[in-house]
Amino acid sequence: MMGYRTKSDIFQLIDHYTLFYYEYINGARQGSNYWRSMLGTPKYNTWCGLAFERTCLWHVDQIKKKLGISGILTNEYAWRCLPDEGIGRSGVQIDLLIDRSDGIIDVCEMKYSKDSYTITSDYANELTRKRNVFQAVTGTKKAIHSIMVTTDGLTRNEYWGEVQAEVQLDDLYEL
Repeated sequence: MMGYRTKSDIFQLIDHYTLFYYEYINGARQGSNYWRSMLGTPKYNTWCGLAFERTCLWHVDQIKKKLGISGILTNEYAWRCLPDEGIGRSGVQIDLLIDRSDGIIDVCEMKYSKDSYTITSDYANELTRKRNVFQAVTGTKKAIHSIMVTTDGLTRNEYWGEVQAEVQLDDLYEL
């Protein structure tokens, strides 16, 4: 409800420079080869993934355009469900949901990769689990679509069909 806050609200700081400053500049000791030595490290790869997610959140209109739903009324938000050991449910976090007025909810997964992203058997199961938990917890009767937003597309394999649509980085910069 507008104006009310609960413990389950999700707030995200998405100012790129502020996040970069606090992660890499503020109080950091940097030598002349700092950036070169960072390439390929887990910290660098995590940063790239988070920066890609923030870029996607800044370009929801372009995602909607690529999906062909620019003219449909939507609400966009993040969603999470905390684990409940009592019923054996693990937690779920969805970074972008596009709740459409045409009876569909797009669950958008954003994946940074240097090459095309490959959906594995385990990840296909994770996509299904996220959809199932979301549907069970929210009780929605809407159709739920999995959408992949990636840097360089998806590898075509036996699990590629688990998603209804894909959006690539280049699509985010279409006018």
